[in-house]
Amino acid sequence: MKAITLKSLVLAGVTGAVLLASPVMAGPHDGEGHQHKGGHQMQGKGCDLMGHGMFRGLDLTAEQKAQIKAIAKEQRGPNNQGANSAHHQQMQALITAPQFDKAKASALIEKQQNLRQEMMLKKLESQNKIYNLLTAEQQQKLQQRMEKCANQGKKN
Repeated sequence: MKAITLKSLVLAGVTGAVLLASPVMAGPHDGEGHQHKGGHQMQGKGCDLMGHGMFRGLDLTAEQKAQIKAIAKEQRGPNNQGANSAHHQQMQALITAPQFDKAKASALIEKQQNLRQEMMLKKLESQNKIYNLLTAEQQQKLQQRMEKCANQGKKN
């Protein structure tokens, strides 16, 4: 039986870690880009303004519901599955290369961070648009819910 080399063990460990981390970094989504309750935002407490639970009991009008739906759809934008696949392939190429290219790795990380920043800015802008669609009373109720969620997050 062949002896297992240190190089093959390290490669297997790093590859496994990357493959396991990729779905976690992407976040749990269903087919339409919605985050499931176990997603990034407050671990399922419904505290994300884009989450549907935050609007329950606010007595939204049909027009408000339609506008919120349109804003949420616009925020999601096109599915970037191709970009995610290319990013994953580039990561694998770095991992399996005979020599580690720190410059390529840094560029890949920077690109991913820029994409995440753009997504977060887009999300915050959408949340602001939605908040400003609400009446003063609805905004007050929503602020109370957001404070409650923030306090729940501190307990955990």
